Amino acid sequence: YCVAVLWATSVVSASGATGQGVAVTSNLTNWSDYDSLPSEFAPVVSISCPTTTRCVAVGEGEGGTPVIAFSTNGGVSWTEANMSPFASAPGWPQAVTCTSALVCYTVGGTPDPAAPMAAISTDGGQDWTLLDNNLPSTQAYNLDGISCSSTSSCVAVGALSEHGPATAISTTSSGTTWSQSSSGILSNIGSLQSVSCPI
Repeated sequence: YCVAVLWATSVVSASGATGQGVAVTSNLTNWSDYDSLPSEFAPVVSISCPTTTRCVAVGEGEGGTPVIAFSTNGGVSWTEANMSPFASAPGWPQAVTCTSALVCYTVGGTPDPAAPMAAISTDGGQDWTLLDNNLPSTQAYNLDGISCSSTSSCVAVGALSEHGPATAISTTSSGTTWSQSSSGILSNIGSLQSVSCPI
């Protein structure tokens, strides 16, 4: 079972731009499309489906506001998440990963000036808790990718500025504490865009 994000001319954003929908396949061969993503997305930048029914999509809205939506029927229909916790968050989500039908993490922020953002959901993407106050604050940075090997252990990657160098942070406590990597090799990398950790 797979869900992919697509551009849909039948969906129009608040500014009149082409919106997005999803394509769904249950057999990896035949696809069905649904123009059901909230029109607030401009655009969706990441999606995660931990089960065949539960999916979470994150992205940027009009004016750079964060937007998150969740589906309980495999992408056929979507509901916008409770976004009130993100009122004070910098930027918007860049990546989302769900380790179970209930536990999801999203990270992002703003690239210039760099400011990180992270949040966790324990109800499948409907409600979120910001983790910004728990993030390492020794340097300014932005996060572009996250992957979790369990519901409590995750690695997030990004860069210290729009032009690098790269950075990586990790947690083994469901985001209550994070550590920033001190690996010297990261100073020679422009940025880390994505990461994958096997469960």
